[in-house]
Amino acid sequence: MANLLYPDENQEIIDLQGDWYVPYIIGDDGDYIRGFNLYLQERCTGRLLLSGETFTVAAKRPSSKTIHAIGHRLLNFTSWLYCYAAHPTEGLLNWADVQDWHVDVLYREAMVLGLWTEEYSWTGQKQPLDYDSSIGPRIKEVLASYRWMAAEGIIDKHRSYTPFSARQRAAAAARESLKAIVPSALQNHPLKRKFSRRTDPGDWSPLSREELKALLQCFKLRSVKFAFILYFATGMRLSELVDNSLLPGTIYERSREEQREAKFPEGPYLLRYDNQDYRMVGVIPNPEVVFAKDAPQLLPYRVLGKNKKIRKIWVLSSFLKKLWKYRLTTEGTAGSKSKLLLNTQGRAVTQRVIEYHIAEARKRAEVLLGRPIPVTPHVLRHTFACYFLEANIASAAVKTGLDPNNLTRKQIEDLGAEVIPVLQELLGHAYVEHTVRYLRQLANGRLGLQYLKVFAATIEEALDDDL
Repeated sequence: MANLLYPDENQEIIDLQGDWYVPYIIGDDGDYIRGFNLYLQERCTGRLLLSGETFTVAAKRPSSKTIHAIGHRLLNFTSWLYCYAAHPTEGLLNWADVQDWHVDVLYREAMVLGLWTEEYSWTGQKQPLDYDSSIGPRIKEVLASYRWMAAEGIIDKHRSYTPFSARQRAAAAARESLKAIVPSALQNHPLKRKFSRRTDPGDWSPLSREELKALLQCFKLRSVKFAFILYFATGMRLSELVDNSLLPGTIYERSREEQREAKFPEGPYLLRYDNQDYRMVGVIPNPEVVFAKDAPQLLPYRVLGKNKKIRKIWVLSSFLKKLWKYRLTTEGTAGSKSKLLLNTQGRAVTQRVIEYHIAEARKRAEVLLGRPIPVTPHVLRHTFACYFLEANIASAAVKTGLDPNNLTRKQIEDLGAEVIPVLQELLGHAYVEHTVRYLRQLANGRLGLQYLKVFAATIEEALDDDL
């Protein structure tokens, strides 16, 4: 798969025009996709509109969210170019050799039929993408990039014509080829799950315990170290962690966006730890609960995630004690008193600050270990999921008299099937099928805490004295 990367000031990148917030695309073979990257420089700095209108000086810079979306539209198409099965009659397509019908016939049809989705590759279930939100914007962006490249002389304006019959044969071959890459067992699987695209962390390998410990030693800002542990130990998304770390007993005013989309109260109000009151979503357990003599190993609190979905997560009480000791000795500025994690100036730590410090800690940890560490914020979320599954599958194996180190694929799948609904809930993922949703609710109600206790023991062992 191709990768969407953001430049580092220490890197020398071809054609970079001094804007470190514009991403660039690297192909599956490490090739720098020059045409798309030049287009991204113009499009993401506001010098080029999707309509094709150009400006000497930027008209209006797109938001970071829009830049991210533009980059991922071209990234998806680049990954399609590198997939031989998506266009077997054409072979591996180079970005400079693409014709309009490749985009408007082959690429479009693969998405319309649900054959070019992560849902299909993971489960074998065809889930056609929504045209207005996914297919249309991708097609428009890709075709606009090629019109711009042709106008700028980056590609040949006069490309060869492909007859209609040849295009039809290519489309038919692509359909059969894409169907053949998924095992028949998956294609006949009864569950149809809606799979949401995830941010690509670059390397899906989970971090080892040695890598985790090395990273923890290399954080200079204490609050970011705590953020790192909280991120890893709960599986929250980074944006969720930043927005859902509020202190009980403080006065807080939700943003206008939160008031509008999640219907939180307008104006300031007093926060308290209450898992029954929707207004208190994102408020961590209070000191009275955390420092109680009979405090359980894991304490719950609710967070607001993607698509305004509220879910419950669980945090080690031993770690919450450390968090409260840190926060009670740290003074925040007027606008940050309700935020758990602060920088050295007493202001709330932002998502960008956490990302920056994780990247800096990675560099120091790589020197410490003498090898690369593939860590990004999203890799921590993936590591949480892997540790959770591994710990609970091993525990279930022991209970049934099996050796956790010598499980067959079927045994791993059977033992993990019972855990998956709980993990999906913790991560904030959703199934479409009602029966699966009921299973998840049942698992959380009767088995969730049991699984979490097993997982908590693994987390405490992995982090050891760093809690």
